[in-house]
Amino acid sequence: LACVVQGLEDLRPAAGERLLVIGAGPIGLMALALTKHAGCEVAVAGRGAQRLALGQKLGAVATVDMTGSDDVEAAVK
Repeated sequence: LACVVQGLEDLRPAAGERLLVIGAGPIGLMALALTKHAGCEVAVAGRGAQRLALGQKLGAVATVDMTGSDDVEAAVK
């Protein structure tokens, strides 16, 4: 999970920015938690009702269930 910390240090998200995390696994959920802590509005797109529910508990403003779809752009519109 150090890759999430390093990636966010490189990205430098600012409070108020809107972000989409693609993937609701451990890495995606950690990215959600850290960017939420930085004051960002974060949505999560992923597969698995339990993982997406955890994303909501961690503060995602929206979750998108990608089960059966590979087109992220169409799914989040």
